[in-house]
Formats: sequence, structure tokens, C-alpha cells
Amino acid sequence: MVEIRPFHGFHYDMRAASAEASDLMAPPYDVISNRLLARLKRNPHNIVNITLGKIDGSYSHAAHLLRSWIRDGIVRRDERECLYVYDQSFSWEGRIYCRTALLAATMLEPMGQGILPHELTHPKAKQDRMDNLREIRGNIEQVFLIYDDSRGSIMDKLEEAKKPENSILSFVDFDDVSHRIFRISDPGVIDSITKELRGRSALIADGHHRYETALEYARKMDEENGQGGHDFILTALV
Repeated sequence: MVEIRPFHGFHYDMRAASAEASDLMAPPYDVISNRLLARLKRNPHNIVNITLGKIDGSYSHAAHLLRSWIRDGIVRRDERECLYVYDQSFSWEGRIYCRTALLAATMLEPMGQGILPHELTHPKAKQDRMDNLREIRGNIEQVFLIYDDSRGSIMDKLEEAKKPENSILSFVDFDDVSHRIFRISDPGVIDSITKELRGRSALIADGHHRYETALEYARKMDEENGQGGHDFILTALV
């Protein structure tokens, strides 16, 4: 069953990065063409330097680069554990479409035990993500999960969080999609959302390779070091 918890999120400091947010963001790693990758890498702080920063078969340089960003204040860690609201909107054929997701650390469960798959995965792709995860030791991209909120009780709380004082990020990307991220730091709200989601199931909409990789990584880490943060994965629940 779905079990979430708040976490210390990392995010860009735009002033330190000397860039607009749209120059630092990227689509999911597995939909980026070589041409787009070259374009995104023009900015040395674009996230693709981490997600697709394999050099000579290794992501060690990407891990070193990320640590330098954190050290130099280009990427900052939130002091408090939070949940986050990720809001996207775009227009299509004269209509505006919106998607609101809850960003949370979700406990890794074997496939079929609360987290449900719907597609097959490929060993080569999983090995690449494992190489990345072993070096980075963190989740750079979220796995998208679909859950049932037919009563709208969780969505009401997410909408309530969309206030200027909670805003972390707001920008429009090169596909004219608007992105906004807000913090949920109130312990009472966090506890309420966590309890409402507990016991529900969720379907993986996108991120099967990342999820299976994280699950295998967690198994190995549990054997070596016991349970820890590696038993959770960054998710966007929609």
C-alpha cells in the first residue's frame, strides 16, 4: 500500500545559477533527443548534466558536479521536511489543461503490492539508471503515480497550498507549458495527507525503469546497511 513521507527537497537558486529556470530544466531523460541534449547542455547548470551526464561509461563526474552545485549554493536544500505541489498547465486547441501532482517520498514496495505496473522494462535501460543512482545517491526525476482521489479530499489540500508565500518555482518552458512548485510545510496538513493516502494503491504512469532500479538498489543497500532513505523514491502522485 502507498506510504509517503515529507522530505528535504533540493532546488535551484536562480541568482546563484545566473540563469532563468527554463534554461536549467529538462524533459524526462528518456525522451530527450541528441539534438535537444546538445541544446540543453549549453547551460553548464542544466539538470541533464546530472541525469544524462555519463562520461566514459560512468556517472562519477555527474555526482561530483552535483556536489559542487550544492557546495556553491546553486542548488539548495530545504531546511524543513516538506511535501510539494507540482502544478502544470498548457493550452491545446483553445482549451487550457491543468495537472496538479503531490511530490512526496514514497516507500518502495514490490511490484503489485500497492504499486502497480502496466508495462515491461528493459535490462539495458535499468542498468543505466542503476549506474546513475549508485553515483548520485538520490532521485533527480520523479516517478509518476496515479491514485484515486475521487472525493477530492487530497486535491483540496493541494489547491489550498498554491499561495504566493509557498511558491518555490514558476516558469514557462520551451513547449509553452507552465510549471509551478509550492511547499507544504504545515505539519498538520502533511500528517493529514499522509494518513489519507495510507492504504491506497497507485499505478505507475511513467517511470517503470526508475522504480524497478530503485527497488533493486534498496534491496542491496538494506543488506549492506539496513533500512534508510534509500527505501523511498521521489514520486509525483496525480
